[in-house]
Amino acid sequence: MSTSRLVDARHPHAVQRRVRVAFAVIFVALLGVSASEGENTRGDEAEDENPIVHRLDLLSMMEGIGMQSGAGAARRIIDVGLDWKYMSATAEDKISTPKLLVGATTASDALVNVDIGSGKKKAALFTGADDVVVRIQSSSKKPVLEFMSGSGKWDVSVPDADAFHIGKFGTKPTIKLAEGRLGVGTESTPKSSLHIQSNAKGDQLLFQGNFDGKTDALMDSLVTLESSADNRGRGVFMPHRGQGSAGAATAWFVGVPNQGGGFQIGSSSSHITESTSGPYVKKSARIFVSNDGKVAFGHTNPEAQVDIQYTADPGASNNDADRALNVRSGSINVDIGQGLNTGRMGLISGEKDYVRVASAKKTQEREIRLQTGEKNYVAISRYNAYVGIGGVTQPQSPLDVKGNVRISAGQYQQSMEPKPQEQMMVLNSQSTVPAAIGFRQADKPYMSISAGKSGATIEMANNAALTIARRCR
Repeated sequence: MSTSRLVDARHPHAVQRRVRVAFAVIFVALLGVSASEGENTRGDEAEDENPIVHRLDLLSMMEGIGMQSGAGAARRIIDVGLDWKYMSATAEDKISTPKLLVGATTASDALVNVDIGSGKKKAALFTGADDVVVRIQSSSKKPVLEFMSGSGKWDVSVPDADAFHIGKFGTKPTIKLAEGRLGVGTESTPKSSLHIQSNAKGDQLLFQGNFDGKTDALMDSLVTLESSADNRGRGVFMPHRGQGSAGAATAWFVGVPNQGGGFQIGSSSSHITESTSGPYVKKSARIFVSNDGKVAFGHTNPEAQVDIQYTADPGASNNDADRALNVRSGSINVDIGQGLNTGRMGLISGEKDYVRVASAKKTQEREIRLQTGEKNYVAISRYNAYVGIGGVTQPQSPLDVKGNVRISAGQYQQSMEPKPQEQMMVLNSQSTVPAAIGFRQADKPYMSISAGKSGATIEMANNAALTIARRCR
């Protein structure tokens, strides 16, 4: 058998160097495959007393790519036992896996070392006319692709058939992909499409749009939560998992509720994302904004711009119903000409020169009561505005008083133009006792004038004398 030198290693042309590299790489690959098959065919070779053996001059193939041990090294012939009859090989010697240096002058611990040099913009390229696949495969352990810069090292690994990890060497993976879910900083497999865990104090999600101020757009930063065709809820779900019954009994939702129709802030004791009593259903709304901009507190059907309905939680009392709107500090202000209504009828309004109580509209007449107790009030009649005082509920005159009238200072004065025989002041007794008028001084009675069916009487008291005098001007 003859040993042939395939390519002259000292040929100056670069084409011959590439041919040597190709032959060397192909040879090493074939050597590994043939060696593994040789064990299965060793029995067949034993039956052939004179197997055909081919020898290759490995040194002549390697010396062109820097594999020769030295300039004066003797050539080494390795018998790989190629048997063309049985397409098998039995190596009679061992060979160490060669290292390939591309653009590098110093060997490293890597089998293939590519150095493009500093300041040069080059890249290794895998290309082909069809799909190009670069595979890193480990049969027993996880394959890892390492990226190093200075002393920093990052790993891209596949720990199992269903996971993909990216992280800094020596620490837990920063990013995990599994079953179509993305985990950031998670201890275990991500549980949702985007699962983020962090123990950093004050950690947050930060999205800064138009950072350089050069983006020409109507909006800078957006988080879009789009609903499906059946109007399922979409928003931010915040279950509170604190200790104690008070903390554990509240989950909040902010967003568009189930079945849509507006925007709501809701709360519930349910902490699961699929519950008919969860905070994302309308019946759990605390604040609801309809599509036309009306805001409801305590319900989801606002009729006014701000619509409040007090609703006690199940099992709670209605003690707070009388303060559905409570102002702890400050005041409620309405502009001139505006006011408060009940049932869309005027209650009180303020004009520039006066304050109006009740409505001025013809079809909205109502009795007005200034109530001081269950049965004590001043009544202002519905149609003619007569005033009833002292329990008069249906006043018959502009001022209808039941009880005493006292003037502490000043005087009683009546001014009118009476008709003939018309009395300017009338005292009417509705009993058998004559009507009377008394005169006192220091709370002591001195004179009374009474008149009735039996006649009229002038009575003096406390030894007072009756004097009738004519005073001339």
